[in-house]
Amino acid sequence: MTIGPELTKQEADAELGRLDLQSTNISAALIELDAHPGQRLLDTAALSGETLRRWTSAKATLAGLHQQFQTYRLALDEAHGLRTRRAFDELAQLLRGESIELTNEALPLQQRSLIGPSTVIEKVSFAALADRMNTAFTQITALVVEADTIWSTTVQRLDTAQERLTKAQAMADSLNLAETGQSLAADLDRLRAEAAQLRERLVSDPLSVPADAGAQLPAMADNLAQRLAAIGSVRDGFIERVAAIRAELDRLRAAEAELAGVRKAVSVKIAQSALPPVVDRTAGLLPRLERLGKLGESGNWRRLAEELPAFEHEVADTQQAVRAERDAIGGLLGRRNELRGRLDAYRAMAAGIGHSEDRELSQLFDAAQVLLWTAPCDLAAATRALARYQQAVKAREAQR
Repeated sequence: MTIGPELTKQEADAELGRLDLQSTNISAALIELDAHPGQRLLDTAALSGETLRRWTSAKATLAGLHQQFQTYRLALDEAHGLRTRRAFDELAQLLRGESIELTNEALPLQQRSLIGPSTVIEKVSFAALADRMNTAFTQITALVVEADTIWSTTVQRLDTAQERLTKAQAMADSLNLAETGQSLAADLDRLRAEAAQLRERLVSDPLSVPADAGAQLPAMADNLAQRLAAIGSVRDGFIERVAAIRAELDRLRAAEAELAGVRKAVSVKIAQSALPPVVDRTAGLLPRLERLGKLGESGNWRRLAEELPAFEHEVADTQQAVRAERDAIGGLLGRRNELRGRLDAYRAMAAGIGHSEDRELSQLFDAAQVLLWTAPCDLAAATRALARYQQAVKAREAQR
């Protein structure tokens, strides 16, 4: 029985050409799938768990896919034979009808049965068979790509972590971890064990590995390597750093002496009862430096790696605080000098506008001058006196 309208020679050639191209594309896709690193991984690894379960099912589907493609090619070869013999009625039936027979091996897994008939035959069209193969290929490819993605991503993380753990181990080997601190040795062992366990799981059951597995390992390994490197840095540069701290303490003592001098000068020249006392900060820091020195003599580099940088920062902060206090107290003298300069400037302004002999202005000027040139100077009173003089001068200028 002929399916549909009569098949012309041109239509037959066009359809066979399309199916030949489709066959070539399917063959290339299957070759690419077979060569995919994800499939090679799944084929060669000793799988277990979730990956074994899913890949067992996928392999059966893959075997069925290859069998279906073999059936497809045989049917296509038959179609070419019919075209050669010009059997267009039979060719139309094959190309347009459900004429391709699928036996048990070529059927989808879900359509097979262990206890069913020994032979199950289903007839499908070229289009239906291509759709089935495409569905199976998509499912298998998704699984293969998923496994490869998990594998490659996690391996990259593990390799990066391993590189940093090797660096950390080299530093640890150069230190006495028994004295440096058991916690660091334990951290190193724990990270290596965690990386090894993840790698083992990745090899046997990659599809059970979470997408973010091992994401923190490189950073944790790097942090450990940096902590060990900091300890090594303290150990290697301890003598020089202690000498540098002693030099900074000498500068701090000099800054404290300068602060004391400024405070003494201000207390004489400025009426200021709230000046803070000068504290000998250097005396409080020296014993702590001696204790750090003893830690170095005993080789307790872990404690030193924690305490020495903090002590260096404290010394620097203390120097800055002393200088800031010196500048703040010294600023009182600067304020007095500023007020003196402004008083002289407004006196020149008064003379410039013809009021150098103004009695009221002279009295206001004298009152401010006495306050500013009397020791100790009452800055608040002097500021108010200067303000009155300024206002009076400006008032005279406005009357011109």
